[in-house]
Amino acid sequence: MILAGRYELIAPLGKGAFSEVFRARDIVQGKEVALKLSLSSLSSGEAARMRHEFRTLTSLRHPHVLRTYDYGLTEDGRAYLSLELLEGISLDQLTLGWNVDLARYTLQALDALAYIHAEGYVHNDLKPANLMVSGDRLVVMDFGFAEPQRKLIGEIKGTLGYIAPEAMKGKEADGRADLYSLGVVLYEKISGKRPFEERSALGEVRKALSESAVPLLTTQPDLPPAVNEFVLKLLAQHPEERYSSASEAYKALAEVVNPDSESQVCPYVQRPKPGRFVGREKELGLLDEVLAKTRETKRDALVLLMGPEGVGKTRLLSEFKFSCQLRLLPVLWFIGEQEVSTLAQKLGESQPPSVVLVDDWEQWTKDGRDALKWELLEPRDQGVLWVLAGRESEDFRLLAEDDLPTTKITLEGLHLEETRALVTSILSSFPEVERLGEYLQRQTQGNPLGIEDLIRFLYDKEILIPFGNQWRVEFECLPEEVVRQPRGLALNRSRRGAVGVHVDHEILVDAVPFVARQGDYRKARFRRIQHKGLSPDITGRQRRERRRSICRVAPQSVLIPVQPGKESDCVVELP
Repeated sequence: MILAGRYELIAPLGKGAFSEVFRARDIVQGKEVALKLSLSSLSSGEAARMRHEFRTLTSLRHPHVLRTYDYGLTEDGRAYLSLELLEGISLDQLTLGWNVDLARYTLQALDALAYIHAEGYVHNDLKPANLMVSGDRLVVMDFGFAEPQRKLIGEIKGTLGYIAPEAMKGKEADGRADLYSLGVVLYEKISGKRPFEERSALGEVRKALSESAVPLLTTQPDLPPAVNEFVLKLLAQHPEERYSSASEAYKALAEVVNPDSESQVCPYVQRPKPGRFVGREKELGLLDEVLAKTRETKRDALVLLMGPEGVGKTRLLSEFKFSCQLRLLPVLWFIGEQEVSTLAQKLGESQPPSVVLVDDWEQWTKDGRDALKWELLEPRDQGVLWVLAGRESEDFRLLAEDDLPTTKITLEGLHLEETRALVTSILSSFPEVERLGEYLQRQTQGNPLGIEDLIRFLYDKEILIPFGNQWRVEFECLPEEVVRQPRGLALNRSRRGAVGVHVDHEILVDAVPFVARQGDYRKARFRRIQHKGLSPDITGRQRRERRRSICRVAPQSVLIPVQPGKESDCVVELP
């Protein structure tokens, strides 16, 4: 069975009161996902909750937060979410007691909460069923009740037994309400029951609002006293009596679990965050305007989104896609010509997509481009907006010469103030953002991907250092030339918008197999690689996701000499 024209249901994974979850295959992206499907039509509260969950999750990216991919409506009006597929079980299916596994999962949950709270949200429904364990990794799920911090909730949201006292009273709630819920989870996993558990829900609520939790040592005498104190502090009646933040709670528990460790700082605090969507609001507004006109006139239109690698074309497409999906507009996103065969079928359906997004135009083969042009030239009055993203080229610009109304958008590097805003989103507590922003602007010409790569490089080289809850930069150690040239290897930067990375042989070990598989190694005429450390295996295969990440960090062109002095014989182009 195929839903929404792209999800092939494979097997059920679970069912709740308002929704069910399936293992499914996304036939457009060619990968398996978890498909969360409301049991009734969009008028139900669960469908609205899923829409809210999608809006929240699209703004969150963290290794211990469940990823979301897509949102929309099925043919019969039910809402769905496509989510990261995890092979594992929820925490409520595990009988743990206090052990090294529970300690590790708790630290990971606190790491995720530190990130969620820093992004301005309270989860509001932390419980064992919403904590998934996959191997050594714990993932926080189900953000349907997530709200901005310190928002007056007004109604009780969450699951009785896990809701903080202040939330049950309808008062303002911040991240400390989630810490209380985590305390209930820990108490339950250690002792086998919730701290205020009673036969009736009303009795449990009354007890939670008026009493303190019985110490775990009463029933668990072998529990380390420090763990008992940690859980009781999470369960304090008043927010001000709990840990002030998830980062503080992480540090307290890490000192108990790993007392000999050099650092007990929350990993979230220690690493740069993914950057937010910055500096493209004007272009996003223009896409919305073209879409509105297309829907009004019922005539197809084309937008050509151009710019160098790393300038933010894919990110802009993502934001536009999410914006359309939140308005319940069907969207198709194509990233390879192998999917074009299904496009004509979808455009011929009774409810064709409102928007078709095509990314990485330059990576398509000639046959794929010709097939896509044929679809663009096919006369229709369906009001479909086509958005094609790629590097500016003669072939790309010629698409605008067809009869289709065309809008051209060219993305350039961020301005200095926009660069500083991006830096602030990556390093939330950083007092010298103006000085670092100027350096990054000078090195990358405002290329967003280059800025993020360079920040990660500075972090890896310990030039950008976490200092408590803030960041410090050793400005005197900032390199003036970021890209170095290892002996026997020349790097050509002229055709890349921005590199912003420190290139070394580890990068090229991954890059060479990718280049070789494109057939360039024959044109380059090299038979062996003399640079020490480079892998001679040039026939390896890598998944598409890995190839894309290699393109981000590898230089635009690599010169690999067969013999010293004959470098000109061996130029290898990376797409």
